[in-house]
Amino acid sequence: MKVRTVLLPAAAVAATFVMATPASAAPAYETNYAVRGTPPSSGLSCRPVSGVLQACFEAYGDKWWLRRDSSAYSGVGIEWENYRNGSLYRNGECVSYLPVGTWGVCNKDYYEDSTLSWAPFAV
Repeated sequence: MKVRTVLLPAAAVAATFVMATPASAAPAYETNYAVRGTPPSSGLSCRPVSGVLQACFEAYGDKWWLRRDSSAYSGVGIEWENYRNGSLYRNGECVSYLPVGTWGVCNKDYYEDSTLSWAPFAV
């Protein structure tokens, strides 16, 4: 059984973004594991959870960026939902088990006319 701690900073309960680039529909829940990456560009939509993680979304390129800031958790991630025409189209997660302080990235592909909601978590 997978145990998660959902981490929602008060200022980041919900967010919606217009996405770029089409993707093929996937009927099942999508799980991606972050690969080591360079720190993300500045000016991204980020949700830091003080002392636990940094989670950011890069709309140009549809990339999720994650950094675990605490050894109290074995991993961190974001869970996302992608909507088209008001209906859930895809959903999934980007998870990082990289070492503390290491940025990881998951590269996704969302439709330009879709919206996205997301929340960080720790495992």
